[in-house]
Amino acid sequence: TRHLSFSCENRSETSFEAFLGFKRARTLLLLSGYKSTTRFIPSDLFLKLRYLHVLDLNRRGITELPDSIGSLKMLRYLNLSGTGIAMLPSSIGRIFSLQILKLKNCHELGCLPQSITNLVNLRWLEARTELVTEISGIDNLTCLQQLDEFVVRTDKGYKISELKTMKGIRGHICIKNIESVASAEEASHAFLSEKTFINILDLVWSDNRNLPSEEVNSDKEILEVLQPHHELKELTVKAFAGSSFPNWLSSLSHLQTIHLSDCTKCSILPALGELPQLKYLDIGGFRAIIQINQEFSGTNEVKGFPALKELLFEDTTCLEKWASVTDGEFLPSLTELAVMDCPQVTEFPLLPSTLVKLKISETGFAILPEVHIPNSRFPSSLECLQIHQCPNLKSLKEGLLSQQ
Repeated sequence: TRHLSFSCENRSETSFEAFLGFKRARTLLLLSGYKSTTRFIPSDLFLKLRYLHVLDLNRRGITELPDSIGSLKMLRYLNLSGTGIAMLPSSIGRIFSLQILKLKNCHELGCLPQSITNLVNLRWLEARTELVTEISGIDNLTCLQQLDEFVVRTDKGYKISELKTMKGIRGHICIKNIESVASAEEASHAFLSEKTFINILDLVWSDNRNLPSEEVNSDKEILEVLQPHHELKELTVKAFAGSSFPNWLSSLSHLQTIHLSDCTKCSILPALGELPQLKYLDIGGFRAIIQINQEFSGTNEVKGFPALKELLFEDTTCLEKWASVTDGEFLPSLTELAVMDCPQVTEFPLLPSTLVKLKISETGFAILPEVHIPNSRFPSSLECLQIHQCPNLKSLKEGLLSQQ
């Protein structure tokens, strides 16, 4: 027999002695075992089942793995999810063929052994984020394809250069504590522009930093070299302390979603209107911005946010106006606009007739933003209007009252 699976729906106990005789087994799966318990795993079990390629131990009663787990030289897949294991044996670092390690819902597991960095063929590590971020020298896992979060530190083994060799990272990655990056040269070693499989990137600095001017300039230089691959779909930049963004932000032509938040020193917005596929944009915590100029909408062939559907301005407390846009079509696809906690703002450009939802909260508007409609003051597409704490707003236009 090469492939074994055992299913248990009730609370009965599973004994591993029953599997000791299957010395040629390639697969051992313990299925549907959340309610059931198990006896301890015999110390010689994996010495007997040394040809296993797949091992799934789904039993809440498992609290310990024997050191003999390291003898499974052919093991590709190991699932310990839902177990009560508090510590993995360091011998797990000898399973050099391991490609997938699952530790989901291992609530008792306090840390991962340092030997885990020996798993050079590991492609997928499913574990709590705080366990993964504590791995020192994670750059040894050159085949790893998933890394949800990387926390930069100044200590060896945790610098941003750890990402240099991890070219297979895909999907979503959040890089935190970027203020711990020593220089632009160090940041360049992350080689984000060469990581072609990342489609969602978060670049996060710590909040509430009191920075001298030289560190503000350092933030700008570091962000400049953290340019991602041109096919990136979603970007978040949080707590960046530079006064302006690098030009590459408006050149990522595949971007569909942008979140910019708590960039309190930034007074100039990049030309995001030039992004042809941008559909969602939210800007919050930009307290140095007083006026948004026409450059925000772009000056190239592509401009005016051609694909943007949802736009949110929030907590831009010094913003007074978004200057009118007169050159070309502007926001032709916009369906939702929210302006919240912008107490000084009084002026917005003419909005398109495609608007479906308009939310105004804690603003200085005396009149609602105008909507461009040839024969009506409000678009027939408008379905939802929310107004909250706008003390300067004196009246609603007659065109609004005629909406059905």
